[in-house]
Amino acid sequence: MPLQLDQILTDAVVQKTEPELVCGTASDVDVRWVHASEQLDIAPLLRGGELILMEGVNLATADAAELRTYVNTLVARDIAALAVETTPRLPRIPEALLEHAQASGLPVIHLRYRVPFVQICESINSQLADVSLRRLRIADQISLALSEAIEKLASIDQLLSLIRDQANSSAQLTSLSGQTLGVALVDTETASLGIEYTAPVSFGGTVVATLTLRPAADADIHLISGALSRAPEILAIALLRTHPLSPHDRRRSRFISLLASSGPRTSAAEHARELTTLAVRLGFEPDDRFIPFVVELDDSSNVAAVQDAIARISSRSTGQFADGQYVGIVGFAPSWDAQNVRDAMTDALRRLADRGGVRAAVGPTSASVDRAVRAVRSARESVPYVSDADRVVDAASIAVTRLWPLLSQIEPVAEFIDEQIGALLDRDAVSHGELFDTLRALAENLGSKTDAAASLGIHRQTFYQRFERITALLGPLEPGSARIGAVLTAVFLERARRQAAAAAGAKQDAANT
Repeated sequence: MPLQLDQILTDAVVQKTEPELVCGTASDVDVRWVHASEQLDIAPLLRGGELILMEGVNLATADAAELRTYVNTLVARDIAALAVETTPRLPRIPEALLEHAQASGLPVIHLRYRVPFVQICESINSQLADVSLRRLRIADQISLALSEAIEKLASIDQLLSLIRDQANSSAQLTSLSGQTLGVALVDTETASLGIEYTAPVSFGGTVVATLTLRPAADADIHLISGALSRAPEILAIALLRTHPLSPHDRRRSRFISLLASSGPRTSAAEHARELTTLAVRLGFEPDDRFIPFVVELDDSSNVAAVQDAIARISSRSTGQFADGQYVGIVGFAPSWDAQNVRDAMTDALRRLADRGGVRAAVGPTSASVDRAVRAVRSARESVPYVSDADRVVDAASIAVTRLWPLLSQIEPVAEFIDEQIGALLDRDAVSHGELFDTLRALAENLGSKTDAAASLGIHRQTFYQRFERITALLGPLEPGSARIGAVLTAVFLERARRQAAAAAGAKQDAANT
């Protein structure tokens, strides 16, 4: 069980360093473990959630590109925070690291005074171990209470009431279609934290429902964690007794589980064969094309609205809701125009998003259902890039952006961007910043200056003036030039870097609210 970063900063041993949070926030940041390392390539060896302690010996000799790469690798690995101890060899934390950490949402802590890192690790990690032990004890207590109730043939509502009392949280059980199967509310006079936790309820590897807990303001997070870890198994038993799944529901659940899996648990051929068989039994045609989509919902009651909106586009569609996400797929005949289907799906989801509480991504089109597994993964990877300006994204439009977490770990990529368009980016940094956007618009409009000017909302003459400044900085970009491919590649990589930074910033802002 993790500790919050702000809790760690108040630890007696950590306080001896006079820690100062110089980037990011310490609230709502979970720390799973504390680890000391001076390596700048440590991220692949970590699991995520670590607080990294370092003297920063290697930071003192690293250039700006190396520092940005280091931060990118930590963020991509979901590291909780970085704590840097300043010494005569590193009198201050490099500004380039702080700037990029701030933009990327990575908390950075300045340790002003030297304390042996082993003491910090022992102090915090022992607390983490104690918390984990307490969580296990609480989980066992909750499990025992629920087991005794199910032996007495307790109903769903009775089990949810028990969970509510144990976890001091409103408890709700929702079917895969979004139907409320049972609910137990905390005292209406008790203030709520305004957040919710969910856990899938499954039986035999098949998800059958979702358990949602909405804690009261004075709820104990350990009790909530214990309920989420033990209650789903008991609820699944009760559900199968009172609400047995139909054969169609079982096939649908298995189908979506296979689509949303990270990879086949059997051979690729067997995985594809089972998907194809299930698709036909669910009403899809053997030669159908497929477009998956993923919708994040703040309220599970909106599942029915999603299903209805998609069903109007194609009767051959299915999906299921779990862990706050509705994963669905639309099938259509090869004679249909795939782009028209995609546009209709995007428009339908956007209308739902306009009501609030909906974030969605549409995945790539697949020629067969077994190829849709990767397309579902692409859709899921795209959801974090949804913005307030557009709450529905097309995975195909941000393909390079989705690659950026991997590309950012390769130092030559940043060097390539700087080599190709660095002069332009430097000029934008000290002026109005319109040259990169101008070149990006030209690239996105396949070299049409008229269309690029229209997309920017400027007159063609203004566009020509900007383009002259671009070529003055970068050199000639005549049609057929061998440089065009490199420059355009750098443009799309830089756009991916900015979109990834914006998504990280939005995630940080959400965590702060």
